[in-house]
Amino acid sequence: MEEPLKEQETFQNNIALLNSKQKKKMITKIVAVLLLFTFLLIYLFCPLSQVKNSRINGNLNLTKNQVLEIAHLKKSDSLFFIDEEKCEELLNNHPLIESSKVKSSISGLSISINELTPLLFHNGVVYLNNGEILTDSLLSSPLVNEFLNEIILTIPNDLTSDLSLLTRENLSTLTSVYFQLTDEEKEKIEYFRFIGSNEYSFFYSFDDEYKFEIDLLFPENRIIPEDIAYGINSSSLKKYINVIKEYSFSKIDFKKNEDTLFKYYSIKVIIKYNDFGSSKVIYEVYNNDSQIEI
Repeated sequence: MEEPLKEQETFQNNIALLNSKQKKKMITKIVAVLLLFTFLLIYLFCPLSQVKNSRINGNLNLTKNQVLEIAHLKKSDSLFFIDEEKCEELLNNHPLIESSKVKSSISGLSISINELTPLLFHNGVVYLNNGEILTDSLLSSPLVNEFLNEIILTIPNDLTSDLSLLTRENLSTLTSVYFQLTDEEKEKIEYFRFIGSNEYSFFYSFDDEYKFEIDLLFPENRIIPEDIAYGINSSSLKKYINVIKEYSFSKIDFKKNEDTLFKYYSIKVIIKYNDFGSSKVIYEVYNNDSQIEI
């Protein structure tokens, strides 16, 4: 008689143990769900889940706040409720934005735009960085009128006589260069021009004594915008000025307008790439028949 009782007691103990384990698993699951829900709530209301945690690329003139405003986004908006297609539609409809891409994820908001901006004057016409001409309708648009007028006052004039060189590729290249320079360096550029498909010329005016044109010559079909910018940055400009002072190159007449001539120094920088060495690019400065490595 005792044997069946023991078996029944063992069975009941096993059932109780099993129920206890199931309860613990259930409690663990409930706690995990509650913790996950709590973390989600905390994330939803923390800055990491808001539009303020965003990355914007491609804006040359438009500020981050302006881009968000055009997309009808507020910094306090949650990333989980962003309509990416609607934001892209709003951005693409703006006169100064050619195209855009909006992507929202748990890591933040990413907006990439291709911005239209005035780059240069040529024969009284303002060219945009996509190779198109700034039209009166765009300039008179209430969205961009004052904005564009301010930018136009800051861009240099072009002296090229070959309109075929004002291509989208050339303009885009020079746009990236122009906006990589510091404000101080931009102010020193009076003119630039396209010499050819792989040659660019920047005319700098520092003072009455040192006015010179830097002619950057790249290998065929190998123009890297960052190297153009590097070739005319502050440290390089100082080297060019020192070259002028050291070698006392003769000044050359520069034809600014039909009836205006002034003296300037001419420097040609030959850019070569060293793919097998430690440096990517080699600069050699030429002036007339002289050659100086820098």
